[in-house]
Amino acid sequence: MGESTDDGSAALVCYGCGKRHDSARLMQLPDGRLVGNHSEEWRMYTEAKWAMALPDRVGPRSKKLTKARYLLEVQNARGERAAAELRAVMVKLWQEAKRVP
Repeated sequence: MGESTDDGSAALVCYGCGKRHDSARLMQLPDGRLVGNHSEEWRMYTEAKWAMALPDRVGPRSKKLTKARYLLEVQNARGERAAAELRAVMVKLWQEAKRVP
């Protein structure tokens, strides 16, 4: 994973291809860390933020995606570890949101 540095240059390297893109820029995570917008940290944060917007439950016949269904799909596609990591980030976002008055 790309860790941020003092000047941020290492954080701007793309997680997928290892190169620096013209669109690369530093983004600040809720915990204050600066990471690149092509980094695994930023991808995980934005995926978790998107997943947190999914409903908790829907009707039994609904095909609508819920948080639990999405995590199950992640587990099936990427494995238990990926689903657990995403779940941990989602829990962290939920806890941070509860602290805001």
